[in-house]
Amino acid sequence: AAMLRDHVRDGELVVPEGYYLCLGDNRQDSDDSRYWGLVPRENIVGKPLLVWWSFDAPTEYLGEYSPRQVWNLVTTFVTKTRWERTMRFVRAYPLG
Repeated sequence: AAMLRDHVRDGELVVPEGYYLCLGDNRQDSDDSRYWGLVPRENIVGKPLLVWWSFDAPTEYLGEYSPRQVWNLVTTFVTKTRWERTMRFVRAYPLG
């Protein structure tokens, strides 16, 4: 997005005060700030509370719903669930 290009300094993105860079949890297939730009603080109306479930899936599986993906989930549910993240409260920084 042009908004991002306008805030790159020496190869780094400098997020202006009052804005946030929002990234999706599926970096290969997320429409996030990389596509629609930085988010003004006044557009943020909630905050995360809990990580419901975290699964260590190969990136190529994250955007598809196929028999292969379902089989992978069923056979590796216990070993690939990120138990240290699942059902944990999110410790967030206060928004200014």
